[in-house]
Amino acid sequence: MGQADSTVPQPPAPEGLRPFRPVPELIRGRVVSGSDALAVVGGERGLSYGELWEASGRWAAYLAGVGVGRGDRVGVVLERSPELIAV
Repeated sequence: MGQADSTVPQPPAPEGLRPFRPVPELIRGRVVSGSDALAVVGGERGLSYGELWEASGRWAAYLAGVGVGRGDRVGVVLERSPELIAV
């Protein structure tokens, strides 16, 4: 037997709304159009879209390196901060 197609079809967007796009895709789009734009602020610290993209890439590389795969759940215990968004 062949493998089932893992692609889930997206329903059409309601009239007047844009189609659903995953958050990483939205962030990547902002990085391409202007990575210096402010993405998130917490307290006195902020992260640009470029910094957010780089930090999330470092987390992704670390997690993949310790065996975490796509779809695996990972518990996170961190103080609220802009850096938490990258995780």
